[in-house]
Amino acid sequence: MIIKFLPIILVVIFPPLALAQPTSLTSLAITTNSGTKIFSVQIADTSKVKEKGLMFVKKMPDNHGMLFTYDTERITNMWMKNTYISLDMLFINGNKEIVKIVKNTIPHSEEIISSSSKVRYILEINGGMSDKLNIKIGDKVRF
Repeated sequence: MIIKFLPIILVVIFPPLALAQPTSLTSLAITTNSGTKIFSVQIADTSKVKEKGLMFVKKMPDNHGMLFTYDTERITNMWMKNTYISLDMLFINGNKEIVKIVKNTIPHSEEIISSSSKVRYILEINGGMSDKLNIKIGDKVRF
């Protein structure tokens, strides 16, 4: 009988790999007209981490975010499925310049959010932070 219960115990102790955390954490700086803003970001650089993104996160500190990275510039599409918090999505080209900002996304929405042009990075931060910190299209990003 113990053997029959063992798999159930293991599932509780060892969560599925789909819940794995992003592979690394780094500082990211955005240079704006009003100064440099520093964020601590999780790097989404694998397909599993990109697929999960910030899904199921219920709260995030204002100076945190997630940076999605791609090997080449491309048009990208995002959505808010299973995402509990509103986000600002900053689309960044290969020169690390913000080329598009989508503000205050709607939690749980399955509406497609497109970069509209080729980008190499997407930074997700809490909804409203780009206005609060005066982050604009054309601002430079360093990481």
